[in-house]
Amino acid sequence: MLLVSVSSVGKAGSWHDTTCILNQGDHPFVKHQSFVFYTRSRNENANKVVKGVKGGSFVPQDPLDQEVYERICGGMSVSPYTPKNILALYNQALALGLAG
Repeated sequence: MLLVSVSSVGKAGSWHDTTCILNQGDHPFVKHQSFVFYTRSRNENANKVVKGVKGGSFVPQDPLDQEVYERICGGMSVSPYTPKNILALYNQALALGLAG
């Protein structure tokens, strides 16, 4: 399971990946202008995620709107900050029809 991190855009002049910007309204979780932090993308075992939800360390959120999901997925292969091993897994998932 590929996971991406979302972080708030900081003060003017602070670094952030501009590949995929999320704005308030893109998802109820997004309260401030944010960016997908592709640098922190990771591959997690689905069982670990389920265990994290059951244990309370992961908090489930509402599903993403399809357009927002596609923007995030599209940025995976565009961002120069996506780790190479994550990009390889993403491309493999695309080839198998398992990713957007």
